[in-house]
This record gives sequence, C-alpha cells and structure tokens, in this order.
Amino acid sequence: MKCAIALLILLTRLSAQADTVLEQAKATFKNRYPNTRISRFEKTPIAGLFQIQASTNLYYTDQSARYLIFGAIFDTETATDLTAAAKTGEFPNETE
Repeated sequence: MKCAIALLILLTRLSAQADTVLEQAKATFKNRYPNTRISRFEKTPIAGLFQIQASTNLYYTDQSARYLIFGAIFDTETATDLTAAAKTGEFPNETE
C-alpha cells in the first residue's frame, strides 16, 4: 500500500513538472515572438520538441524557442505523417 501511494505521488509530481515545462516553453516562445497569435501549443512525441499552430500554419520549436522548424514529422515505425494528423486534431501525446 505504501509503495502504491509513493508511486502515485511520484507520478503526480512528474505530471506537474511536464506541465511546467510546457508552460515555460510557451511563455518563452510568446516572449520571443509577441506578434504571433498562437492557437495551439503542445508537446510532440519527440522529447523537447513542441508543436505550434498559428492560424493554419504548423511549425515546431525547442524549449528555448531558439529554433523553429518548418515541415512534416514522419513516424517511420507507424508510417504516419504526424503533422498531417495534427492538422486534423489527432496529434498524439508525447511518449518518451
């Protein structure tokens, strides 16, 4: 029982940290690009890479918002174009 409680506490903390990383990355991006109207900012299946939707455009950035990547992300294991899936709202959650 104690192990289950400890595991639950650990998972809760990890989830809160992940949310904090996402919010920090979003805030950093907004600070660097204040004129960009973001409609969606979320994690990708690639650790440390975030997807941004601004109007009908999709692009990607790292946590520091230093790099912007334009183009598609393709999952070779599932033969899935993740960028096309994101345009239809089916972008999967980050998996590490």
